[in-house]
Amino acid sequence: MSSGKFSAKAFADGLLAMGFDHFITVPCSYFGPLLIELQRRDGVHYQVASVEAEAVAMAAGVVLGGGTPLVMIQNSGLGNCVNPIASLLEPFGIPVVFLVSHRGLVKDAPQHEMMGRVTYPLLELLSVPVAELPGDEVDALKALENALGAARQENCSQALVLSGKPFLVDSREPAVNADRPSRLTAMLALREAIHEEMLVVASTGMVSRDLHTAGDRKANFYMVGSMGLASSIALGLAGTTQKTVLVIDGDGSCLMRLGAFPTIGRYAPENLLHVVLDNGTHSSTGGQATAAGNVDFPALALSCGYRSAATLEELGQLKNDVASFVNGQGPRLLHVRIASGNESDPPRVERTLQQMREDFTKACQG
Repeated sequence: MSSGKFSAKAFADGLLAMGFDHFITVPCSYFGPLLIELQRRDGVHYQVASVEAEAVAMAAGVVLGGGTPLVMIQNSGLGNCVNPIASLLEPFGIPVVFLVSHRGLVKDAPQHEMMGRVTYPLLELLSVPVAELPGDEVDALKALENALGAARQENCSQALVLSGKPFLVDSREPAVNADRPSRLTAMLALREAIHEEMLVVASTGMVSRDLHTAGDRKANFYMVGSMGLASSIALGLAGTTQKTVLVIDGDGSCLMRLGAFPTIGRYAPENLLHVVLDNGTHSSTGGQATAAGNVDFPALALSCGYRSAATLEELGQLKNDVASFVNGQGPRLLHVRIASGNESDPPRVERTLQQMREDFTKACQG
């Protein structure tokens, strides 16, 4: 499917006309313009879930209540959907229509390769009928209408897989909190404060790319997939070394696995430091809002057993507070409020994932 064929406005009109009344997503850039269009419409039930399993369960609740949901997720999140599809939707006969973006078809970031290969087989294994979304806008809407009809008639979930970025970028959401430091500015302050012996685990997406831009080192582990699991990797790592382990998270990734907080607090490794860079958005997928505005991350961390936690949002304090933070005893959390948006196309790490893992392992043992 080639890029830029579909009007997000016309597509949203078509979805509403055929009866979809709730739109639930874990955002993906492939349908980013459509999400922006749905989000700005008054009276439309548009919700961003923190993780794909949550989106499936929310959609099940909508169906039980008599509504008609459309779940829009990236294929990398299908793994998070396996349990609720298999143990909730299928046995109860709750039909949900999925629009799934297909990463990993062509040369892409390496973490998408396996899921790119197994997207169709995985859905088929879960007894979810699946087809490719047609490349023509009229045909694509008709395919979704047919999928909705089949879901209702057969009480069976249906999936359509979207390849490429078909939606025209009609407009973009304006940047917010521009008075706050950018992610790269915060990362540069962190990089300056990092001790040479410190081990750093960076969350997936722009967090890893900006850390790499701020200064590459072999003791940095750049996650490129498994969103939400950076702090859990850091917790496991902290138990194997006397070195300080610093994990740099984003608000979206934190929200995806909030259960990591009580686990870290329970085992309370003194060498674990946790930074959350919070811009309130999913920056890698078009700036869709997260639920971070409802979360007091420091209060959450303290309630879960972290030794200390604080929020920072003023640029003038950044360097001094970060320098003080990295020298403290963990587990401790620094919540840094940053501006939304990204630097212009920050480069990806050039090393292969296997080389990165070997370099990092040597740094851990050195």
